[in-house]
Amino acid sequence: MGKEQLYTVLEEFSSFELRHYPTHVMAEVAVHASFADAATVAYGFLHGYLHGGNRSRAGSRDCLVANLPVSVEMTAPLMLRDGGLPGVHLVGFALPAGYDLDTAPLPRDPAVVLRGVPDRLGAAARLGGKWTGENFHAAGRRLAVDVAGKGLRPAGAPRFARFEPRPDARFRRGRRRAEVVVDIAPAGR
Repeated sequence: MGKEQLYTVLEEFSSFELRHYPTHVMAEVAVHASFADAATVAYGFLHGYLHGGNRSRAGSRDCLVANLPVSVEMTAPLMLRDGGLPGVHLVGFALPAGYDLDTAPLPRDPAVVLRGVPDRLGAAARLGGKWTGENFHAAGRRLAVDVAGKGLRPAGAPRFARFEPRPDARFRRGRRRAEVVVDIAPAGR
């Protein structure tokens, strides 16, 4: 993977960072797979979108002529979150800075969906140990307790962030890391 998704660290606590994530566009795929397999199943769809499985828009940052395929750099992390149904996970990544829903290349595969995400606050904690669903959910529960202990209010379910060259790049362990991230409700809400 190339660049990392943009964010600003607002405050560091002993167990997590409070971050500001600017407005961005996510490219996501819903997959029927276990937590352990979801990223690998989704990767082919996302890889296709990045490498020409898309249509440019006239006047976009990549192309002056509409409907041509363009390459899009993949940003880290690969994000995984609950899809709202048993066995369904949403897997995706933030498009590089500078894209919005009006300029992002349109996916040719209907399985790939673009979603606009407004700027937000998030709490992020490193995830140690094996990357299992059990470890992720336990880390998400701990993060929610830690966040509440600092007077902040979690908003929504946690998401799992995988930082690695590819989901199947097990041989590059030195570059792998994972985080659990939860949005923070704005003050007064």
